[in-house]
Amino acid sequence: MNNARYLELFEEARWQALDDSGVHKKALDAGFLFFVVHIDLTFKKPVLLNEVIRVESKLKHSSRRTLAFEQNILDEEGHSKTHAVITFVLFDPATEKSVPVSEEILNWFNGFN
Repeated sequence: MNNARYLELFEEARWQALDDSGVHKKALDAGFLFFVVHIDLTFKKPVLLNEVIRVESKLKHSSRRTLAFEQNILDEEGHSKTHAVITFVLFDPATEKSVPVSEEILNWFNGFN
C-alpha cells in the first residue's frame, strides 16, 4: 500500500470517530474547525493487498492549545502495522487563531476513547 494511503486511512478513522462520538458536531456548533499541525508516523509492517485491517483511534493527550490522537492500524490478530500520533488544534475562523483547550472542550472527548 502506498504511504499516502496510510494517512488517508488514519484521517477517515479520525473523522468517523469524531462523528460517532458527537465531538465534530460540538466543535462545529461552537464555530471551530480541526486543523492538523503535526503528524508522527511509525511504519512497522506493510499492509498487503486485500489484507483485513482495522484502525483504532483514541485521544492521547492535550496541552494548552493542542490535542493529540493516537492511532494504530492493526491486522486481524491485533498486531500493530502502523502507529501514528496526530496533533491538531481547534481553529476559530472568526479570530483566525487556535482556541485554548478548556475543560469544556476536553469534556467533549469523554466518550471518544
